[in-house]
Amino acid sequence: SYTRFQEAELGSDVDVLVLGSSHAYRGYDPRIFYEANLKMFNLGSSSQTPVQTEYLANKYLDHFKPNIVILDVYPILFKSDGVESVIDLLSNSKLDKELIDLSLQNRDIRIYNTLIYRYCKDVFNFDKDYKESLHQKNGDSYIKGGFVESKSKFESKNSYDPAHYTFLPAQKIAFSNIVEKLKSRNIPYIILQSPIP
Repeated sequence: SYTRFQEAELGSDVDVLVLGSSHAYRGYDPRIFYEANLKMFNLGSSSQTPVQTEYLANKYLDHFKPNIVILDVYPILFKSDGVESVIDLLSNSKLDKELIDLSLQNRDIRIYNTLIYRYCKDVFNFDKDYKESLHQKNGDSYIKGGFVESKSKFESKNSYDPAHYTFLPAQKIAFSNIVEKLKSRNIPYIILQSPIP
């Protein structure tokens, strides 16, 4: 995430912008888009709920000026409090007023601790020489454009239990806000749910 958000700050106009959870940043490979002469950037992040997606859309839509947006949705995250995603954003992206406001909305001590640490890290320049490794020990590799390639082998189940989702009102509102923002700017969008094998 650190490398992705550092790269996003330096990014420019793209044909395709991808937003969503880890299904997004592990599922949409910019190299495939480049083969079709499309420049793509993937702003997916771990456990990204619609609330954090709205924050990222507000922050980066004008920056990237995409011709189309892919919203990768994972229904279970519509019932999530978003704590993991906010901590990921606090730890790895540029700290701004909107991110601070987003952090204070959750009323969670883990987020407050991360926010305080992040503020101290910035003030005292703790990570001025930090460089995230592009190749992790678990086999994951960061690919320019926001994608994470995995060499891991996943075990599939033979059957799945039926699932029922109850969406949190804040998540539904945030998702509607994103769609309305895209419509108001005449930015075409595709809503996808990645298949889970």
